[in-house]
Amino acid sequence: MATTGIVSAKLLKIQAIADGGTLAAVTCLTNAEIQITNETRDIRCKDSGIYADFLPDTQSWTMSGEAFVNYGASNGHDEVATLVLNQGLVDVAFGTGVTGDTSFTGSGYLTTFGVTGGNDGNGSFSFELTGVGELTKGTFA
Repeated sequence: MATTGIVSAKLLKIQAIADGGTLAAVTCLTNAEIQITNETRDIRCKDSGIYADFLPDTQSWTMSGEAFVNYGASNGHDEVATLVLNQGLVDVAFGTGVTGDTSFTGSGYLTTFGVTGGNDGNGSFSFELTGVGELTKGTFA
């Protein structure tokens, strides 16, 4: 059953797996983000006067996340590190994972990966995926 009302940020997750595998949520996420960018092209000409004039051009998208380091997790630090080191295509989905809720799915390449460990607190890692091709908006089944 689809989520109703305002969606809790705790429900929004990134699912990821090597191309062709079964998607699974990245374990112990503390932040998940999707960005869709619509680039424009300048169509300003002498008839435009002093005003800018644009039309839509290319569209790009990224997904990024932060999570706690847990070496025993089923789809956590070690799996994401392996995906980035392999430089292979990664299938991803963004959303709650709840049947009927909005999903954003696509494929891309992990372009950044970092691990942070300070004097106190929990070790964490971050990652960013740059989409290749179309990002599809649908619903979770």
